[in-house]
Amino acid sequence: MILKSNATDMDFFRAIPYYYRAILTPLSQKLVQMDKELKIKEKIYKAMNPMRNIKFGMHDGQINVGYITYGLGVGLIKSIRSCKEMIDDITQDFKP
Repeated sequence: MILKSNATDMDFFRAIPYYYRAILTPLSQKLVQMDKELKIKEKIYKAMNPMRNIKFGMHDGQINVGYITYGLGVGLIKSIRSCKEMIDDITQDFKP
């Protein structure tokens, strides 16, 4: 989903203490609706249940109950690479 996403493919909502950006999921859409209805940010945060629902979405892949947050740079992600490949790219100019 992230590889197919860009900065316009996200839900955006406010809760305490920040603004959040998330891939479109049933929960993120509910949180956006609560924000549009000017619900108290503490209530939105409670509905987020961040530790539980971010684990469901980002760790377990259960996007039907959780959510996946990300930033505006998501459009720059074009492939899934190993840590070794990324470190090799970053350090290529520093190798003898």
